[in-house]
Amino acid sequence: MVRVAKKIAGLLCALGFVGWCVYYVSTSPDIVATAKTIGWDDIVMAMMFKFLFVASNGFFLRKVMATLGIRLGSWEAQWVSVVSTSANNFLPMTSGMAFRAYYFKKWHDLDVSRFVAVLG
Repeated sequence: MVRVAKKIAGLLCALGFVGWCVYYVSTSPDIVATAKTIGWDDIVMAMMFKFLFVASNGFFLRKVMATLGIRLGSWEAQWVSVVSTSANNFLPMTSGMAFRAYYFKKWHDLDVSRFVAVLG
């Protein structure tokens, strides 16, 4: 049941993001003209840098959580990294840190004060 809930939550987040993108583009059509001037090589380079950033963030998170006695799998660390980075990019006030604190409190019973002391 939890796996189904996670899949539904992921699907709803993805649909919400796509809906937000469509709304954003429809309210400022000049962004499409600007986007057409960007070359594919620039897009690929930006994607590679973003991937490396998120991957290194997940690796760092995994190592730091190990010092607190929480053993994260590679996929879990990357998932937390992707979601928290997305929250930082699209929501106000560094929401990614709040998401990580909530996640580790709920799923790993990590005290929030310990989390903030290490990653805050």
